[in-house]
Amino acid sequence: MAFQPGPNVTLGAMFNDGMLVTNASEGHGINCNNGKTQYWKPNGELAIDTTFSDGKSSSEGLCAIKQNGKWGFVNHKGKVVIDCKYSNVKPFSQGIAAVRNANGWGFINKSGALVAEHIYSDCLPFKEGLAAVKLGEKVGYIDTNGILTIPAVFTQARSFSYGVARVISPQTEQLQGGGYIDKSGSHALISTLSKRNMALLNCHTISSTLSNQMGK
Repeated sequence: MAFQPGPNVTLGAMFNDGMLVTNASEGHGINCNNGKTQYWKPNGELAIDTTFSDGKSSSEGLCAIKQNGKWGFVNHKGKVVIDCKYSNVKPFSQGIAAVRNANGWGFINKSGALVAEHIYSDCLPFKEGLAAVKLGEKVGYIDTNGILTIPAVFTQARSFSYGVARVISPQTEQLQGGGYIDKSGSHALISTLSKRNMALLNCHTISSTLSNQMGK
């Protein structure tokens, strides 16, 4: 066995970026083993010779880690590249990460520069160049420049996949499963499909956890 954890180690769900996070709150709801979060290689060696108070799965070469009650990012050598100053963060996707402060969620790039202001109450990671963001009680989509390209008019929304995203809006709320929009925000498909067929059409989002759906 290449990786055999000790009896008090709680494993992450899977290896990401060649690393496995252990003893993290991710996927468990609470931090495990007194905050001794570590990152491991598939061969059972420590990937980063530092222990953190919490952490999330590595993505795009950076690990979201928590120290002294705040979140930031380290590279695979354990060097802090974005200071631990946020109340929460989400892993990088398409070179951009969602980060939260007292004002709400915003987005930064890998240099730590702000891409979108901290004005959102919830958000999803970028997929296919767009990220779902929640303004008040409605959801819209911003592009990688932080511009709201699809207005916040939806009550529920998921990430884009294969050029469409599943949403619920006033036009579709009476239909089972809602409908789909394209990247212009126009309704590409009004869905009356069975749940199984909807999953086949948009498996990257329909089969995801509730963290990949907003507004519900």
